[in-house]
Amino acid sequence: MPRYLADHFTRCLCGFGILSALCLPLNSSAENPITSRALLPAIAVVTSCSGTVKQLDEDGKKRKLRLRETLPLNQTSFSTASNSSLFLCLSNGIGLGLGESTSIRIQRYEQSMINPMHAGLNFENSVSHLQIQTEAGKIAVAFNHLNPLSKAEFILPVGTLIVHSGQFLLEVDPNSACSVIAYKGTATFYQKDSTEREFVAPGKGISISPESVQRFAVDQSKLETAPMQNDSLLVAATEFTRKRILFRHNPDGEQPLQQWILPERRLDQAIARPFQFKLK
Repeated sequence: MPRYLADHFTRCLCGFGILSALCLPLNSSAENPITSRALLPAIAVVTSCSGTVKQLDEDGKKRKLRLRETLPLNQTSFSTASNSSLFLCLSNGIGLGLGESTSIRIQRYEQSMINPMHAGLNFENSVSHLQIQTEAGKIAVAFNHLNPLSKAEFILPVGTLIVHSGQFLLEVDPNSACSVIAYKGTATFYQKDSTEREFVAPGKGISISPESVQRFAVDQSKLETAPMQNDSLLVAATEFTRKRILFRHNPDGEQPLQQWILPERRLDQAIARPFQFKLK
């Protein structure tokens, strides 16, 4: 590159403050506007709930769920009965869907305050840490991109799954056999009590049992033959759930503001009018 172009490029970077950010040393004591924010217990909103669904709060008390209710999730448990389901939209942009006969415990869900300069459904505008222990049943998770400093962690009886992005279905049987299916995105599975790990690519799935853990191997499967129709519907509904609400920065408090988003098909409905005009 010619010298005069290099000098011009450097002046442009300095003018926008980009060069100083790129040249900041890793051990710099300068305050980072993202990492310096404390992680606080975060919330979710019930977008859909059917059948018998129970929640235990952090004190172990039962709580009745209501549609469009805002819930604290840190240190809480959820369970669904037969022919029941629950869909949650988390404040960091993750959608969670619980199928029938499912039981989970949210060990940790904390989040920093939302950055007011970045709001959208495709990228997380905060830093968060989600850790869910899946005890039994089926759980779907959907999101696009978390902050690189964030983590979405699912603890299974046979290991830990860290989802990086996409749409996933996790199934845990009472006998501790587990399966993970990636409809979109990627994840990494870490075997329990081992340094072995398995990368889950889009369109693939893995099946893990106590026997496979003992031989430090997992069974691979393809998406075309693995899922059933009800599983695909659960994942699709979870993807729709995460797009129902846009969480924004709240200047008056720590809890983010909620902006509900209507489906586009609502705009195509006929408008009921109390009168009509007739042309002569």
